[in-house]
Amino acid sequence: MLRRVYAARNDTESTVISFVLAARAETDVIAAETLLGKALELDPTCAWAHYGRSHVLLMDRSRADRWGQAGDALERALQLDPGHLRARRLEAWMQAEEGSRDGAAKNLLRWIELTEDDPRVSVRDAIEARLDLALLFLLAGEDGRAERLLEDLEGEETGRARRLTLLAVARQEAGNELGALEAALRGQGAEREAALPLMQEALLHELFLGDPEAAEARWRAVADLGSGSTNIADLVRSLRARVRLERVERKALDAAATAEGQRP
Repeated sequence: MLRRVYAARNDTESTVISFVLAARAETDVIAAETLLGKALELDPTCAWAHYGRSHVLLMDRSRADRWGQAGDALERALQLDPGHLRARRLEAWMQAEEGSRDGAAKNLLRWIELTEDDPRVSVRDAIEARLDLALLFLLAGEDGRAERLLEDLEGEETGRARRLTLLAVARQEAGNELGALEAALRGQGAEREAALPLMQEALLHELFLGDPEAAEARWRAVADLGSGSTNIADLVRSLRARVRLERVERKALDAAATAEGQRP
């Protein structure tokens, strides 16, 4: 519907704004890039058009150098408007995906501080940014900072399953296994988060039921869930599960060695 509205408007009113809005409503990446190209022909200094082009290029998987071209478009947008909030958010995301976690965390933290009371930023976007930052803290081994940030979001329904999953990971990393279990149990029923029930079962079997074999099976399932995933949260869960598996396996080997040594 919106595509038709903007297409009709462009037939009678060809402006930079109309082309950018039409590109935003367009579902075909090639058509969207064409519209943004027309906007830039009218005004090469339009930061929104360059920002939109970076988004479109990232979605166009047929391009061999889509990442580099998207980065160039984003860099141009930020040169024209250093305070462009959406461009800064995309910059942090791209840095995280490229493995530049320190830079991503700094830029994301700056974005959060700049948008603290900005009415243009939705509650959902603000919370998702904080969850992304907590994830970056975890990847950097800063479990305490991640846990404090996640606890500050207590009571927020947006992203609840993801928050509790990350909180469980943060507490596990800090050695607070009961706290990790509590977070995992609270996440039960919070959207459809496949890893949470498995984490709950693994912790219960390991901590309270004394069944390392059952715990190992659950941790292996969590690890398998993250295998091959491009979602950074899944990768953290997978990494954590593999660490737990190694610990369970070491305990089993130690127990076997002890039993062997006690044989007459």
